[in-house]
Amino acid sequence: MLSLTKMLNSSAIITEMKASTSEAIFDELLALLHFSADQQRKIKKELIAREKQSSTSIGNGVAVPHVRTKQVEGTFHIVIGRSTKGIPFGDTEGKLTHIFFLIIGPQTATQMFLKLLGQISFLMKEKSLRQQILSAQSNLGIFQALVDAEENLKLSSVPRDETNKELMVIVLYREEFIEEIYQILVGYNITKATILDGIGIGKAISMGIPLFNTFRDIMQEDQPANKTILAIVDKSYIDPIIQRISALCGDLRAKETGILFTVPVNRVEGLAKSTEKEPSK
Repeated sequence: MLSLTKMLNSSAIITEMKASTSEAIFDELLALLHFSADQQRKIKKELIAREKQSSTSIGNGVAVPHVRTKQVEGTFHIVIGRSTKGIPFGDTEGKLTHIFFLIIGPQTATQMFLKLLGQISFLMKEKSLRQQILSAQSNLGIFQALVDAEENLKLSSVPRDETNKELMVIVLYREEFIEEIYQILVGYNITKATILDGIGIGKAISMGIPLFNTFRDIMQEDQPANKTILAIVDKSYIDPIIQRISALCGDLRAKETGILFTVPVNRVEGLAKSTEKEPSK
């Protein structure tokens, strides 16, 4: 299992942040990574651009600002910042953010990057861990709380009914949300999703793909290209996953956003036995 704490130095933890704005947050967190002034300026610019795409707040007072960049090679750089009073940072419910995980990674390390984001998201669902981080007296206390949480995750084994599954199908017309949706799925320990390229039927017609003439008459409006995500999901996770995807993408009924549906799965072969820890509600 990927270990966040093996990639984190306890000295890269700020116990009480002074920043009060998004840009100041980036400055304060980046200062602990000892980048050159030019690197820091370019990375900060990329972080701001990433935040404008969609907020990296994951709810519950936690945010994970992150970027893959050409400014670093081979290794990940992680900083944690804590603000006991809280800082506005794009929470969908307008709540203050108290815990920040800054992740700077190589541009080519896509899979590792997504797994790391998912690991943080999964760990921070635990209310008790968030409380421990907020009440810790030092950076070492915060670090130890994360070490203990990862160890508990390794040791926990929750038997799950492998037939109690559904196939979740997400047809997404806005590709910029792919990374965040994958992060949401990994946050529920769903790491075996499949992504397919697709085109709408109107586009297929325009490309000369053979179809019945009746279809050609009906399809007046072209549909955009899409990404289709297929994932086997435990039924108990369906509603919270849909809620998080809706909070990310907005109303899925809006034009050219996407479609999400699930269908029952009567039998599953090939899924490894889960050792996941039940997310807190």
